[in-house]
Formats: sequence, structure tokens, C-alpha cells
Amino acid sequence: MTIRLHLLPEFDELCTVTSRYRHLPEQAIRRDYFIVMALGKLSTSIMNPYCILKGGTSLSKCHPGSIERFSEDIDLVYQPKSRESHRAFERNLQTIEKIMSDGMSIEPIAGERSAVNKSAYIWYDEHREDRIKLEIGSAIRAEPRNLQPIQSYIQDFLVDQGHLDDIRRFELRSYEIQCLDITRTYIEKLLAIKQHAYDGSLARHVRHIHDVVMLTHHENIVRLLNDLQNLKAIVSIAKQDATSYLENRSIPIGYASTAPYEFRFWETMLSRDVREQYESLHKSLLYTDQKPSLDDAIDVLRSIDDILTRIGE
Repeated sequence: MTIRLHLLPEFDELCTVTSRYRHLPEQAIRRDYFIVMALGKLSTSIMNPYCILKGGTSLSKCHPGSIERFSEDIDLVYQPKSRESHRAFERNLQTIEKIMSDGMSIEPIAGERSAVNKSAYIWYDEHREDRIKLEIGSAIRAEPRNLQPIQSYIQDFLVDQGHLDDIRRFELRSYEIQCLDITRTYIEKLLAIKQHAYDGSLARHVRHIHDVVMLTHHENIVRLLNDLQNLKAIVSIAKQDATSYLENRSIPIGYASTAPYEFRFWETMLSRDVREQYESLHKSLLYTDQKPSLDDAIDVLRSIDDILTRIGE
């Protein structure tokens, strides 16, 4: 069953009250609703066991409260049960894209499409301004992973307010999807900070810094940082996958992607633009009015770097 609140007149009003409750723009509430709707279509399809949600949306939706921010993209890894021909693999990517965009407009992103990767914008009705980026690929080995429930911010609001009758009336529901484990996502984001610092794009990706800072205090990450053997294993896999991703796309980064993290040697790349963008996140993406501090974030990155140095990573 697909959620259909967006077809009812109450949708706009619920977006408004939920935006106030969540301290997010109404557009973010609408996008979140359609993200859940698209993932819901996937969850009830035959392709669901082979698709793994990763990135910021996997954190904000599968681990509520972990990063306390909105994430507006859907980033999926397609990992079939057995090896497929290039033609079958691409056909299945197209099938997943079709399932998730059913009933919505779709605009392929020409520069980000190949036989092993499909990127597109999807949106409902005439509201192109609410478009969501949908990326489906095979860049990483999505391990470890686990099954997690997701639901929309609107449904969260109605649950918190005790309006269970409205949830039934609007036919809202939760879905279960495969999600990349929070420990792997944490390391992915940590490595992404270095990559974007070196290629000069970190000011556009300061959300990774925020996520790492927030996640460092999460119980699963605290446990990871104290389990040096497991930490080294996850970092090693993530670095290998990052190397394959960059090489397959011929992306130069200015350092060996398997080299030690060594934050102390490149922390000066966190420029004035990075500071301005990072310390403005509370105005657009965060669930709070509190201004984040880049100096505090640098202290966190230094402490993580000390741990990575101990394990030769």
C-alpha cells in the first residue's frame, strides 16, 4: 500500500505544522514525505532485498536523532545476490528507478549516468522545486548493513501528538529497508571530508563535518572507536571502495586514498568559506537554532585522527 496523503487537502496544512514542530522549511517536510513514498515503493518490490540505502538519508531516516538534520537525497547501492551481465545489471538499475519514480516526474542527470550508475531528479506533480536526487549505483560493498524502519516527519509528528486515528485515516505507514550500518556510514563521511578538502569542494559539503561531529557521540560509534580491530577493518574496506570509486570515475584527489588520514597535515584546508558554510547550517538544515562551531568540529576531527594514527590508518 502506497501512502496517499499528498492527494488530500490536509497535506499542505500538515506540512506547515510539521515544519514548525521540526524547525525545518515546509519544502523539507514535503521532500521528506516523497522520499519516504519512493522508498516505500521500493520496500514492497522484488528489488528491495538487493538495494541498500546509504549516506545522510540513511542516518536521518534509519537512525532518528543521530545527526539532527534534514537530508534530501536518496543514495542507493544495488548489490545483486549473484554476478550479473552488464546488460542485466543496467536493466535492473532502470527497473529500480522506474519503481521508485512511479507516479512522479523524472529528469535523468546526463552527466551522472552509466551502465553501473543511474542518477535522476524526481518530483511529484508540477512541484519541480521539491525535486529529490535519486542515485542508484554499485560503488561500494554495502557491508555491514541491517534492516531498519522508516516513516515520514509528518507521521512522526502525528505519533508524537497522539493522533493515531489520523495516521490510519491518511493511510500513513512505516516501511522496512536495507540500510548501510551506521559505523560504515560514519567512516564514509570521515573519508569524504578529506576528499572534498583536497578537491576544494568542502564548503559545499560541510554537512559531512556536521554528521561526523554528531555521530562521534553516538553509542555505536563510541563502541567502534574503542574496538580498534573492528575500526581498522571498516576503515580498510571503506578506503578500498573509495579507491575503486575514484578510479572508475577518473576523479583526481591529490593524495593516495589508502594513505593514513593525517588530519593535522591538511586541516588548514578548512578555509574561511568552509567556516562560513558550516556555521550557517542551523539556518537551513539543522533541527536547532544553535550555531555550530567549526573550532569544536576541528577538535573532534583531531581526536579521531589520533585514534586512526594508533591503528596506522
